[in-house]
Amino acid sequence: MDFLALLWSVDALQSGREDRAKPYLEYPKEAATEHIESSYFVYRWDLETLATLLLTSPKTPIRPGRNRRVNCRSFGALGRTVNLLRDLEEAESQLHIDHTTIVLEMHRVAQRQFPWQRGYANPQQIYRFFYVYGQGACAEHFQETHGISISEFSMICLLLFWQLSETPWILKPDTTAVGIAKEKVDAALNILSLTLPNARIEARALQSKAVLNAGGALSRTIYQPSILRQFPILSLPAMEGRLLAPLPQLVLYRATAGLYYDVVRGGTPLINDANARFEQYGRRLIQTYLERFEVQQPQQYPFKGNLIDTPDILVKDGGEIVAVLECKATKLSFDAQFAENPMVAAKNAYDQMTKGIFQLWRFFSHARRGIYSAEAVAGNAYGILLTMETWFATAGDLQAQAMEDAKAKAATDPDITEADMRPIMFCSISELEDTLGWSDEGSFLKLLATASEDKFRGWSIFNVQRDEKLRARADWRKFPFDLDDVMPWWSKVKDPIVTPETVGG
Repeated sequence: MDFLALLWSVDALQSGREDRAKPYLEYPKEAATEHIESSYFVYRWDLETLATLLLTSPKTPIRPGRNRRVNCRSFGALGRTVNLLRDLEEAESQLHIDHTTIVLEMHRVAQRQFPWQRGYANPQQIYRFFYVYGQGACAEHFQETHGISISEFSMICLLLFWQLSETPWILKPDTTAVGIAKEKVDAALNILSLTLPNARIEARALQSKAVLNAGGALSRTIYQPSILRQFPILSLPAMEGRLLAPLPQLVLYRATAGLYYDVVRGGTPLINDANARFEQYGRRLIQTYLERFEVQQPQQYPFKGNLIDTPDILVKDGGEIVAVLECKATKLSFDAQFAENPMVAAKNAYDQMTKGIFQLWRFFSHARRGIYSAEAVAGNAYGILLTMETWFATAGDLQAQAMEDAKAKAATDPDITEADMRPIMFCSISELEDTLGWSDEGSFLKLLATASEDKFRGWSIFNVQRDEKLRARADWRKFPFDLDDVMPWWSKVKDPIVTPETVGG
């Protein structure tokens, strides 16, 4: 419990909240930094790993006489613990990494670090996940299951995030003054929190499941599933039920990307509903940023007596389709992120990526042969696999394997030629958001042409845009959508001079 509070204190110290950390932490003044390059900076992903280890490791019983205890008010104590974690990471890496596996290791490192580096409170992330997971059938299922609407849940999560960022332990807040009933807060906490004893049980169960899927052992200590992703708040029975969020940012994660946990429990109908909204969001995003383009939804056309679909997003310019995007909203499983061989461990999920590549090639083949003729398709039209998450981050080998598997699938159709099997770009929706902010129509098409070259296989299109100086703008355009669209209460609290009356009004 005290060590979890130490994690909170160091996170606060290095998140611009030094005044909040000061009562709970002894530290050198150099440690009060937000600069990742500082030797005193502690990575958030290491803090999350330490929380996981604390919750899953058996506790040594108190012995008669003197017992060794960690000073959980000392920054130095955490520093030594992090150094031990790094030593363990290095020792385990020597057993598992060599020149043949180092590239795939970069993929695992990216999956662990990139989400923390991007952050969980940016407008793009909040809007995107509420748009995809927080509307329609998904929202109805959430309310029926939990007794609270997505809108109410999101507002309570924001209020809890604010309070849990102020101090390590809080009592359950009384929100009646801001128009939120006690029952709604209870419902939200049922989703967000576990008691500390139950968190230990659930963390070990999650670890055991990962061990089983891995065939009997997890190869690396740093790659373990985190129960705080599902339940970021811990309730402390020994402290009158006070609440602690070791990493308050994960409250926002659970309220956005973490809504997927609720969607997937609703089964295939909800997953299909979310997938459709993801496709719709991608079309809106491109059309809003690049107004010259005509962005179309999928069309059906006849093939061998059946109707089949075009790719999910058709981008038309100058009277012809210049780019097609196939959307895959499948969430990265733990195996897909961290397994020694993700393509085997998460075969069903990676098969969806292979299927997406094949669907793009099949469309190009049908367009070339005139089977699809509703719109003219440019001879050099680009194919993009658009994913909800960064499936192939820094993973050229995984991309190459997916392409090879798609070629094997395409080999069953002799009418799909080598010319149809064009280079496919792999792009996460967050990369697309970032890229479009720097683009105009011409520079975006030039970016696709450059990123499709063999030498950029495994690159993020955002990095291609930056490093090849393909930005059309001197400054990044503000995200174009209003959070009020997905959180109707947002305009009441986005002003920093918000009052309880305006929140509850």
